[in-house]
Amino acid sequence: MPKAKVSMIDQSTTPTVQPEPVKKELPDFRKYLNIYEFDVVLPSGISVKLKPINAGQLKKFMTSVKNDTIKELSDAMYELISSSVVDEDFDINNIYLNDRPSLILELRKISKGTKYQFEYKCPKCSSQSLLTENLDDIEVIPIPTEINPIVVLDENLSVIMDYVKIGDENEILEMGMESEPELLLSVIAVSIRGIITPEGEQTELSLKDKIYFTDNIPQLFYEKLTNWHEEFHFGVNMKRKIKCAHCDKESDFTLEADNFFF
Repeated sequence: MPKAKVSMIDQSTTPTVQPEPVKKELPDFRKYLNIYEFDVVLPSGISVKLKPINAGQLKKFMTSVKNDTIKELSDAMYELISSSVVDEDFDINNIYLNDRPSLILELRKISKGTKYQFEYKCPKCSSQSLLTENLDDIEVIPIPTEINPIVVLDENLSVIMDYVKIGDENEILEMGMESEPELLLSVIAVSIRGIITPEGEQTELSLKDKIYFTDNIPQLFYEKLTNWHEEFHFGVNMKRKIKCAHCDKESDFTLEADNFFF
């Protein structure tokens, strides 16, 4: 009688539970990007916390400008500035126009350094030179400690003046005033906060009212308004005297803050 076969279980086919592999966390480079913040004080005394401008912000700035209108360029620049301000309650419209070049200057210094090169073309011999400016050397003029807002025009008319804010400038640009003479006249107009006559003080003035007023006053009165801005000026001094290396002609030159990043 044949012996019964004993079946043996192949242990090699028995499933085994493998431990789950330990996931190795990859280093996250993002937490090391743009981590620096800088506290700066503008000439008006306003404190702002800034972070450096990065390549992505500049790319967005350059691609957002389709036409070279002042309104479009201003909107793009103000968006660029606002995206680098850390303060949550920051509103670009509340910044004084006099502070604007200083704000751009500080952003340029923390983003690209203090050495700024620019091309200078002599108005006399037309030769071109590549010049270098140390941005740390730019003179900062603080806001005056005492400001008299009243400008007396004559015995019947006085004007209450104030500094212009970026929001005021945007109101001008919204009206389509983009030529240099229009902007200059309108900035003086928008700085009027009230008009005083023998009948009383009028402060509820629209921009059109202010422009009508400056358009219809004698030139002497208008100069008194511009003189107020010169007397109580503050900001950064961007004006330079440059002597041509080829013909020794000395000329006035103004650094353009909007070109600091390019």
